Order: sequence, then structure tokens, then C-alpha cells
Amino acid sequence: MNQSSASLFLTFFIALILYSCGQEVKHDSGSKETKEVNSKSVELDELFSFYHREGIFNGVVLAAENGKVIYRKAFGYANIATGDTLLLESKFRISSMTKQFTAMCIMILKEQGKLSYDEKLNKYLPELKYNDVTIRHLLWHTSGIGGYGDVMDDNWPANKYYSNKDVIKMMTKTPLDSYFKPGEEYAQSDAGYLILATIVERVAKVPFRKFVKQHIFDKIGMSNSEFPLGEDEFVEMKNRAYGFDIVDSDRGFTENDYNIYNAYGDGGMYSTIDDMFKWDRALYTEVLVKKETLKEAFEPYVLNDGTVGDYGFGWSVFEYAGNKLAEHSGSWLGFKSHITRDLTNKHFMIVLSNEGEMGGEFLHHAGYDILIENDYSAITNAFLPKLKSVKEVMNHISKRTIQEYQGRYVAITGGQVDTVFVLENKGLVSVYFLADDSPYYISPTDSINFVGFGGNRHFTFDFNSEGGVDGFDVNFIKEDSVVTYDLFEFDESVGFIGDLRNNYDLDGDEWLFEYEDGFIYVEIPNDGDYKMYPITDEIYGFFNWPAYSVKFTTDATGKRITGIEYFTPDGVDKLSMPD
Repeated sequence: MNQSSASLFLTFFIALILYSCGQEVKHDSGSKETKEVNSKSVELDELFSFYHREGIFNGVVLAAENGKVIYRKAFGYANIATGDTLLLESKFRISSMTKQFTAMCIMILKEQGKLSYDEKLNKYLPELKYNDVTIRHLLWHTSGIGGYGDVMDDNWPANKYYSNKDVIKMMTKTPLDSYFKPGEEYAQSDAGYLILATIVERVAKVPFRKFVKQHIFDKIGMSNSEFPLGEDEFVEMKNRAYGFDIVDSDRGFTENDYNIYNAYGDGGMYSTIDDMFKWDRALYTEVLVKKETLKEAFEPYVLNDGTVGDYGFGWSVFEYAGNKLAEHSGSWLGFKSHITRDLTNKHFMIVLSNEGEMGGEFLHHAGYDILIENDYSAITNAFLPKLKSVKEVMNHISKRTIQEYQGRYVAITGGQVDTVFVLENKGLVSVYFLADDSPYYISPTDSINFVGFGGNRHFTFDFNSEGGVDGFDVNFIKEDSVVTYDLFEFDESVGFIGDLRNNYDLDGDEWLFEYEDGFIYVEIPNDGDYKMYPITDEIYGFFNWPAYSVKFTTDATGKRITGIEYFTPDGVDKLSMPD
């Protein structure tokens, strides 16, 4: 890491702790109702401010109770590379949340009598050979049409813009897979919503983004929302947020945003929290479509066999705590977002994040629980106790010093390395894991139990009689499996490291080994560069290749390598020593 990069990383970390802006909270204490609103605003601010300070959340938040905004705030960077900070007016790529707008366009055309939900897709796109797929199937994600991303990646020139027209043309030449017959199952299809946007263009005879602007944005005052197309429009966008990822425990980052992708309907829209709140309020009126038309958007799909699902027209629909919710998430590049509409109480919660790896968008669960006065947790799953206050989370971890958990942990299955974690202290709640060279954050539920952001892993640490950690179990909730990791303390002063500067031969290929910061790196000709981690003082495993490992044999001094064995699922190979 060069000095300028290190300085930028340090600046980023300090700003994460210090920077916040734009909160809107009502302070009138003249009534019980106002005091309750103030209490929720304070609790929301505790929640998001705390996770922002811990480096988990970078983004903007808006919460409304019964149609009244009680909290608005921006946290962190709009562009981490330049140091520009987020504003309440910052525009975020909302990714799959775009689908609800595409669905509304179809609903508008249906009200105008220009199409019907049960018409076949081939009526409007005869070049696509999906003979039994209807518009309703596309809206419900029950068409069975597969994704278009891989097809475009395989057949479209790299770094060249492509639009809906290009995707449709490619689909005529290379038809996408059909995963099931229409109406038999549910599976999200980005291609389906791209096709819907193309249907809008062919029926309305205007570009899709012009139709959205005229029939939605302009009607409800969404003046800060748009569908940018082409490099110039992206570059010139005012108040644009740029996506990024945190990539290591020192707060290093990589920019994760680009402008090549110009398809739309399934995504492609940029918006702000205030514009999205206008959208929420409009959906309680008839300014866009009649209530009878709108009602159908929030009714779940029905499969051919009568099974009722939980997705409507561009919205997930379900009940929570006795309330009917309409929700959707969005994830693309460095952007993560989530919108929650409580149709029972008219509450509203939106979280937009331009940091793609930390999982801060999951805080919308806790934010909504605050609105309905429900005991909340940042992640909802069977293992995490309901915590009413962020301070309680902090108190849990303070029962033990986080230093006790630190170390390298490895799981070995059937004599082979399964994976390795490096646990580091990165704050009271944000504990940093290195798994296959990727960060993973966990939060404590008590002094020995932690849960991963996203709620799919539960960690239980095993303390010995001296109070130290021997290892931990990971319960992979969705897979219903448990993996045990044992602590391995690696002595970084091992003597043979100095002998790695030589080349070693395997079947005519010279392997080059290097050591740096507790890891061994190997360059294999015609194959690539690989990072290795210690399993024992002699055996090293490969990141991302758990069934492969290398054993270094040394002489009596432990300083000179006398042999190297390469273990694979097919057996053991010996590398030749240099002359």
C-alpha cells in the first residue's frame, strides 16, 4: 500500500466516525404523540449512527410514520475516491427497485386499454420464441425465462455499451434458458422486466425513460430521478453517489461502479430518498392509476397448481407483526437498497447504501421495527435475541475483551482444509473476518454468540478453562449445517521462510514461492498466482481451493527446505528441488 493510499484509507476511517448530516427530527414536546415520535427518531438515530461509526453503514435513510417524515439523514461518502460526502439529495442507483416503476408503466397502459395482462408476450415481441409466456407471468416472475447477463458477457464486446435493443437482438440469436414452464414456479427474472420495458416502448411508441418521466416522475414531482444512458449522462449527473466496496481490514476500498450497463426495466434507475417518499405517498392516491388497478399490484402471484406466493407486480408482499408490507431490495455493483411500505399503517422506510459489502442495508429491518414499536434486532433470525437498544448490543460485547477472539481459525474436513477465517478486532460490533480473502462482519448477541450480517450464519465461540478461545462453531442456517473451526496459532518466525526464494519444479513448470505478512504466495506458470495460509507449521492451504495444500519438509535446523509435497484430490506430487 503506498503512502497516498494509506492516507486516503485513514481519511475514510476518520470520516466514517465523524461525518453525518441532514437529520430531520421534530422537537415539539407539546403532546404525548409528539414525544413518541421524538423517541422513535432518537432511537433510529442511535441505530444508524452506531453502525455508521462501526464502518458498516454508508448511505442515506428516511423513515415516515403514518405518512409523516420523522427521520432523514445521510452518512459517509458519496464518492470515496474524491472524499465527497453524501447529501440528502444524493442520487443512488436503486437497481431492482426499478421493477416497481416498470410494473406501474404496464399498469398505466392496461388502464389506457392498450394491453392486457394475460396477452402473450409474442404479440409485442414476436422475435422472441416464448410462446406461452404472458405479461402477467413477466410481472410475477413466473415466466421461467432465465438471466441475460451471462449471455451478454459471453457474446458482447467488453467495455462496450449495450441497451435493451441489443439484449433483445442477442436473445433472438441465443435464446435464454427456460427454467420451467410458465406459471409452474417462481424465480426472479431480470430478463422478464427488461422485456416488459421493451413492451412499454413498442406499445407507447416512445422511449421507456420518456414514458416513465411523463407518466410518473412529472406527475408526482420526482424531479431528482432519472435513467441515465451513455457516458456523458452518467458523468454529468448532479449529486451522483458512486458505489464502492471495503476490501480489507485496514479500510482499503475499491471503486465498484461503472456506466457500461445501459439496459433498463429490471434496473437502471437513479433516485433519492425524498423522491422515493413521494412515490410512496402517490401509491395511496389515484394520481397514477385507479385504486382497483393499484390493488392488484399488491396481490401475490398464483401458480398453475393454485399455490399462492409472496410477490406481486414489482413488489414482495407479505404480513409481518400483523401488518401487510410491500417491500423490495436492490443490489448491483457497490449499491444496496431496500424499501418498506407498511400498507396497514402507512409507515415508510427506505435505506440506500453505496457500500456493497458491509451489509448496512439490512438495518432496514431494525428501522421498521422501531416504527411499529417492536423489539428489534439488526438481523432477524431464530438465533438473535430481540434487542431494544443499540447500547445493549455494546454491553454484550463489553463482557469480554474482543482481543480474546482474535486469531486464525481453520476447519479440516476429511483430512482436507475446508476454509480459514482470520478474526480481527475492528470495533465493538464490527468484527472482521477474512474468509476466502473477503470481509465478513458479525455482531454479538452475548459474550460467546455472534450472528453474521444477513442472518445466515451463527457463530458460537468455545472458551477454555483459562478464558482463551479454542475455536468456534458456525451454524450455516440456510444449509442447516454446522462447521467447527479450531484456533491455529501460527509462528511467523518459522525458519524455512528464508529458503522460499528458490524456484521449484513440477512437471517442467517452475513454481515461485514468496512470503509476506504471515501468508505464502505461489506463482504457477500457465495457471496463476495463489495466496496460501498456514494449517500447521509445515502445511499450507490454498485460498478458494480447500482440497489442495502444500507440505514443506525441512532439515534438522528447520531453516532449509528439503522437500515440497503438493496434495490434491488425485494424490500427492513432489516438487523437484533446484540445483
